[in-house]
Amino acid sequence: MLQELNLAWLIHRAVHGPDATTLKKVLGWGSRNGAELLGLHDVGEIKVGMAADLVLFDINQPRFAGVHSPLTAPLMCGEPASVKYSFIQGRPAVDNGDICGLDEAELTARVAGVGGAVDSELIPARPGANSASALSCFIKAR
Repeated sequence: MLQELNLAWLIHRAVHGPDATTLKKVLGWGSRNGAELLGLHDVGEIKVGMAADLVLFDINQPRFAGVHSPLTAPLMCGEPASVKYSFIQGRPAVDNGDICGLDEAELTARVAGVGGAVDSELIPARPGANSASALSCFIKAR
């Protein structure tokens, strides 16, 4: 969503000039106004009685250093932006950059295992061939 908002801001400025829209207006498109457009009237704002998600980005990185407002830095710079904290309906989903309840090492191992299985299905094994040479043979055969 961050990248889409960044592109909306950039495209409006490119087509209609630098005063075509503001970052504040674009943020509204992605929150309150977007929710209203979808018929969701109890979301889109950080306000008592409203259901809202909140994302805090880590902007202590060189790419954000020159931005004049820390509040608009992720929107102005777009992706990539590291999520430092995220709350969904008031519950923590990301805590200090870590996804709550996710074992990243286990997930990485599972994904690597699936990748190996896909490789063996796509590229027939040849005695003495490593995966790089098998891949180049596969590409040449196409």
